[in-house]
Amino acid sequence: MPIEFRCDHCNRLLRTTEDKAGLTAQCPGCGADLAVPQPEPPASDEFEIDFETDPLQADQSKCPMCGSPVGSRDERCRNCGEQLVTDDEWTSSRPAFMKPHRGAGLLVFAILSWLFMCIGLLFSIPVWVMADNDLKAMRAGLMDREGEGLTNAAKIISICHTLFFAFMFFFFCCLGAFGNIR
Repeated sequence: MPIEFRCDHCNRLLRTTEDKAGLTAQCPGCGADLAVPQPEPPASDEFEIDFETDPLQADQSKCPMCGSPVGSRDERCRNCGEQLVTDDEWTSSRPAFMKPHRGAGLLVFAILSWLFMCIGLLFSIPVWVMADNDLKAMRAGLMDREGEGLTNAAKIISICHTLFFAFMFFFFCCLGAFGNIR
């Protein structure tokens, strides 16, 4: 029976044969040195999964939304993006390598940019860039997705403020330029 374990650094699921137990190997995902654990005994003699018949199907179930195969440890469906675990399970099982989100802070700065209209541009452009980078990190699985909605709202608010400020700036510049023609 193969040994299954996760990399401590990138959380990738790894499989190897029993004869590799106790040896050191490199993770193919991140290159970290890992100790291969001893095989776990079966939980019960009544029920035993036969990994030899179809090793790809042994660790899979079906997505409730689209029906495509998903791994038992996947948080989201690879095909449709459906969240497979509840929010409580997600936050309690967030891997150690994953950075916490900062959606609430970004949203506060995006709202403050509207309150202080002229100097608020100093807030809105950095918030726009930071929110965009955070959303990319969330989609890549490097940042906690719990704050995705807050981060998305902060990005939208900061984009709107930047565009509004640019429109008003050009409007008043044009008004001043054409006002002096008479």
